[in-house]
Amino acid sequence: MNLNLKITSKLIVEAALIDNNNNVELLGIQPLCEAYEPFKFAIRNKTLTNDCSFSKNFSESDCFFYSLQQVRKNNVIKYEHGIGRLKKDNKRFFLVREIPISYGDDKSQSLCTNGCETFSCSDCDHIIAQASLPKGYAECLYSDNVLISSSAPFLPLAVKVEPNSIVGRLDSNISSIAFEDLCSNKNFSEELISLLKKYNKQIALQSPKVNIKKIQTNCVQFDNSGDVGVKKNSLVLQDNVLKFYDGSNWYKVNMEPIE
Repeated sequence: MNLNLKITSKLIVEAALIDNNNNVELLGIQPLCEAYEPFKFAIRNKTLTNDCSFSKNFSESDCFFYSLQQVRKNNVIKYEHGIGRLKKDNKRFFLVREIPISYGDDKSQSLCTNGCETFSCSDCDHIIAQASLPKGYAECLYSDNVLISSSAPFLPLAVKVEPNSIVGRLDSNISSIAFEDLCSNKNFSEELISLLKKYNKQIALQSPKVNIKKIQTNCVQFDNSGDVGVKKNSLVLQDNVLKFYDGSNWYKVNMEPIE
C-alpha cells in the first residue's frame, strides 16, 4: 500500500456525522460548540478557526492519523484511532478510514482486527474527528519497507521505500527517490559531477562493462590480470604487452621509448 502519510502536531479538528453506511462526513468547526464545552470557548476566542479544518491542511493525496470520538455530556464514551484520508464529494468532505488501528471506550481498548468500529449515536451524542499523532513507532510501520525519519524535532515521518529507488534528501524531507527522478534532477547531477571532479583517488568500478560516451583523462592504466574474454575493438594488456583485437586477429601495439 502506497500512502503519502503526513504527520502533524497542528490542531486539526471538526465535528462529524457517521451515517448508516459508516461513512464519516466532516461538518466543519462551528458544530463543535455543541459537542464539547472547551471548543465553544476556543471558537469564541478565535483560537479555533476554519484554518483548523481537515481540508485546509490535507489534500486528497495525503494520509494522516485520525481519531474519532463519541462524546456524551462532555465525556468520551467511545473512540477509534487509525490512518485515514480526505475525500471530496461536490462541496462535502468525508474522512475515509483507510487503516483502522484501535478502538475502545472509557474502560478498554482493542485492535481493529475485524474492520472499523461502528458508532451508534443517540440524539444527544456528538462525533469529533481529529488529526492525531501515532501512539508509538510501530504505528508508523504501516506497510513493508517503511523507514522512520523526522519532519521536525520530535515529529516522526514515515518513508515508504519504493522499488528501484534510494532514500535521500534533495530539498525537503527525506523521501524515497526513484532512479529516474534522481538522474533528471539538475542540481543533483551538477553536485555529483562536482564531487567526482574533486575526487583525486582511485575509483574502482566492479562491473564487466561500462558504456561511456565521452571520457577525458590524463592517464589510462591497464590491469594485467583477469579474464581476457574480449570483444571486437578491445585494447588489453596481457603479459606486459599491449594488444588490440579487431574481432578476428590480435595486433601488438608498438611501444617505443620516449626520447
